[in-house]
Amino acid sequence: MLRIPKLKINFEYEKKKKEKPIKIPKAHTLNLGRVRSIVLLILIGIFIYLSYVLVLANATAHKNKTLQQTVATL
Repeated sequence: MLRIPKLKINFEYEKKKKEKPIKIPKAHTLNLGRVRSIVLLILIGIFIYLSYVLVLANATAHKNKTLQQTVATL
């Protein structure tokens, strides 16, 4: 009988190393609730500031109107 020679093949599989997730230190993170509260405080501050500016502008416009009337009467 005719013998078929055995082929010796080396299969070297490289094991893929699992990449470990980078751990972020807790000191440098802000949770979502805290970020929301900070943003809410900033928005409330902007709203209060714009309201104050609007009241001042309204008062100035009123003063200008009364001054214009007094100048017109003179």
